Amino acid sequence: MLCRTLLIGLLSLGCTANTGARVASSVPGTRGSADVDAASSTTPPASAPAQTSPAPLLHGQVLDLAVHGKSLEGNLLGDSPDRTITIYLPPSYDSAPERRYPVIYLLGGFHAVPELAKMPGFGAKDIIFAPTDEAIASGRLGEVILVNIEGWNRLGGSFWVNSSTTGNWEDFVTHDVIATIDAKFRTIAERDSRGLYGGSMGGFGAISIAMHRPELFGTMFAQSPCCLAMVEELGPAPTWGALAQVTLEQADAAFQHGDPTPLEALALAAAFAPDSEQAQFYGDLPYRVEGDRVLPNDSAYSHWTAQLPAARLDREAAGLKTLHGFRIQYGDHDTLRHIVVSVPALDSALTAHGVPHELHMDHGGHVEIERFANDAIPFFARTLAGAAGRPAPAQ
Repeated sequence: MLCRTLLIGLLSLGCTANTGARVASSVPGTRGSADVDAASSTTPPASAPAQTSPAPLLHGQVLDLAVHGKSLEGNLLGDSPDRTITIYLPPSYDSAPERRYPVIYLLGGFHAVPELAKMPGFGAKDIIFAPTDEAIASGRLGEVILVNIEGWNRLGGSFWVNSSTTGNWEDFVTHDVIATIDAKFRTIAERDSRGLYGGSMGGFGAISIAMHRPELFGTMFAQSPCCLAMVEELGPAPTWGALAQVTLEQADAAFQHGDPTPLEALALAAAFAPDSEQAQFYGDLPYRVEGDRVLPNDSAYSHWTAQLPAARLDREAAGLKTLHGFRIQYGDHDTLRHIVVSVPALDSALTAHGVPHELHMDHGGHVEIERFANDAIPFFARTLAGAAGRPAPAQ
């Protein structure tokens, strides 16, 4: 299959296969197909820091940096704890050695192999770094450091939670990565000058991490966040009956042939309901089948729902109230229909708990490439300490 789908931060581009049909998943994460081996998801990191090939018109620099994830050691999937993150340094970084910069941390989305995040024209360097660089050059955004982190694993995605199966991905971000960035680069190492962004799986991660660790981030933006409620595709749909019988090898084969649904379901199970006794993917699915009925698999279902933001608001709303910015954006034509239902529901729950936030709905789908430039950049310019742009010249 020639069609590939990426979910890299804000990015989820559904490609068109030879048949002209768009392949759609019934479980959140990614859509489409890939012609690369899903089992090859662990690759050796680059030596750090090493400069890669930045887009020729960038005013800033792009670097790859290897980070050892102590928080990822001992994961049951056998994924390497050594990861490579990608960093954008603003134009004045080398010429102003006394200057320090605010940082925006970018959480990637679901993709079964890391090579997908490197495809020319579709990665963070083109979709996030380039518009940020242009906004800095034009004065619409102050100079910032960007840190792009991909959350891929053997099953395609970590969902940015701590799990005995996949590793402690929340801790990887909040302990390993932040400590490394603050040690190696001239950051403003303060909460108000740290921003958090993510799309789809990364959008869920941004909300989840901001709820758990509001003392680390001053502002947060979630675009098309997945997995906020067990509704629509995540509800008791007939699909779960077949998923309960699938093996990891079958999930890999399905992904190869254009259906990512089984692999996504296994990834969610491993992240939300880890189970060391469950062969192959070490996680429990949320539903069981009795005759023609799909019912909650009580213990696993409880573990899944405990990860959801709405279920945590009674305990964690107070921290969210301290953020200087909290924005959620989605499109009402998102093909992941649980997002269209669950985002407004979370909006209502946040309002009921008195959490200041912004909600923006457009008429797009799961991804519109220009959203980061048009929505996220202005948001961080007004909410992230040190990231304000230059005042417009007087007319």
